[in-house]
Amino acid sequence: MLDRRMLLIVTVALFQTAYCQIKAVPYDLMGSPPMLTGAMTQNDHLTKTERFKEGEVKGALSFVHHKGSIYTGLMDGRIVDISDCGVRTIAQLPCTKENCARPRGMRLSPDKSSLLVVVAKVGIVRVNIQTGLMEKIFSIEQPVNGKRCKYLNDIAVAKDGTIFFTDSSSKWSGDKFLYIVLEGESTGRLIALDPWSRATFVVIDQMSYPNGLEFGPNEQYLLIAETNRARIRKLDLRINTPYWRRQTLFAANLPGLPENIRQSGRGTYWVGMSQSRNNAMRSSWVDTYAKQPDMREMIAMMATMDQILEIKERYGTIVELGNNGNILRSMQNPTGNRVWSVTEVLEQDGYLYLGSRVDPYISRVPLSTKFDVDRFIAKIKSTCRATKITNLENLRKVLRRLVAIAEFRRALLEYKRRREQDASTTASPVISTEATTSSAVTDSSTASPFTGSTSTSSSVTSGQTTSSVTSATPTASISTSGTVSTTTVPDDPDVPASTSTTSGTPASSSATQASTGSSVSGPTSTAPTVSTASSGATASSVSTASSATVSTSTATGSTASTATAPTSSATSSSVTSQPTATASSTATATVVNTT
Repeated sequence: MLDRRMLLIVTVALFQTAYCQIKAVPYDLMGSPPMLTGAMTQNDHLTKTERFKEGEVKGALSFVHHKGSIYTGLMDGRIVDISDCGVRTIAQLPCTKENCARPRGMRLSPDKSSLLVVVAKVGIVRVNIQTGLMEKIFSIEQPVNGKRCKYLNDIAVAKDGTIFFTDSSSKWSGDKFLYIVLEGESTGRLIALDPWSRATFVVIDQMSYPNGLEFGPNEQYLLIAETNRARIRKLDLRINTPYWRRQTLFAANLPGLPENIRQSGRGTYWVGMSQSRNNAMRSSWVDTYAKQPDMREMIAMMATMDQILEIKERYGTIVELGNNGNILRSMQNPTGNRVWSVTEVLEQDGYLYLGSRVDPYISRVPLSTKFDVDRFIAKIKSTCRATKITNLENLRKVLRRLVAIAEFRRALLEYKRRREQDASTTASPVISTEATTSSAVTDSSTASPFTGSTSTSSSVTSGQTTSSVTSATPTASISTSGTVSTTTVPDDPDVPASTSTTSGTPASSSATQASTGSSVSGPTSTAPTVSTASSGATASSVSTASSATVSTSTATGSTASTATAPTSSATSSSVTSQPTATASSTATATVVNTT
């Protein structure tokens, strides 16, 4: 029995050795599948995607935006503009009976007149945007360091015209890309091309599935997605520095196998994932079999590429990275029913356009639910309604003005709401604190005729001290302080004339004050405070506000108009706090009565 088992094992091993197409090697993804926490918290943003140009395109891998147009390459070899009504063909790449030369990564030329397109099985082609004329500037037949390129993938073009492109494998072509992942081989290269001399040289070699490229700010560095290792490398391009061509890790242990990298226009980078990996997935065979090359060989031997793609767990993921490689946010589709494999992300006009290998549409998702003028215009322009509008740019300007007015009005309403809230928060109830050192204290508070204020009257007897603090709502009122003297002259010359003096602030309106000879000036302030005293008494009134105005009046007389006359000196203070300006005026009226 043992001999039969051994014979079966040896037979399977020989069969696998003879017929397996790959020679798998173990590899390291630098960590377990990422946890869905923080910026990677599970969400369903990608389930809200729109299937843009459905039935009109298939396999749009990469995008270029220029002057309102969005260009992409399709599986049938066409390079098209998808921004307007329908799909406009710019150029057609050569086709055979089996298939067509397929556009992959694409960029705008430095002079902005052409598209530079990586074409599988052809090389790099320059396509004039206006005429559609094509010129081959690099051929895959041209060896680089003695090796022919098998799988040209993405491209990045510097301002000086230097072209960087990735050759993902020196062994496998693009139509067998999954074997690169299963084998885990490292024959990929980053190559630079001089557009004038057409000379090429290898910048980095021995990479495991080098894929997407993108420059950093001011072209100080170049980012290279290394798909098979779930990471992004950083190549320093600062010439004449010690860092020239130094390689570091920009991002590692990503939540998927990264494809193309593209700038967002906001100083960040969008990265599409061809295959997700996270702790919420039932299984990630990329992680499960990373250290088991024999299992990957068995998979390659037992199933076709299409079958392998079908049995993979589908989970859509794209991430936005900051300048230091940290994940700022993610968009996901946990069921993969709308999006599950993304080759590139283009942010334009408030939308994210998602590339794919085989989808017969372009997934498009809005960045936010807030109304966006550019997104609205783009939607009109791409859905054949623009033909009824003579000038879209004028419409864009008008809409932007309307949006600006609406936002300004919203800001004013919010400012008013905050002011009202602050005013209600600062208002507090009346707090009185009294300190009594003798037997009798008499306090009375009366409502002031000035809205939102309180008038407080205090009279004290010998040896008393009374403090009263009043806080009211911020309502403007008028405060006046005056002295009214009344002199009575009798008919009898032997009877001396008598004089009575009344000191204080009458709780009356400005009209009443005018009738007694007082004058009012300055801004409105707190409610009036009445304080009267007899001979030897001092009455002081203090008001505090934002302008910190203090009013003090002193009167000496024989008769107190509205208070009980004390027998000796008394001090009464009243403090009123209110967030409004305080104005005081002093008026003196003399009335002479002849009897």
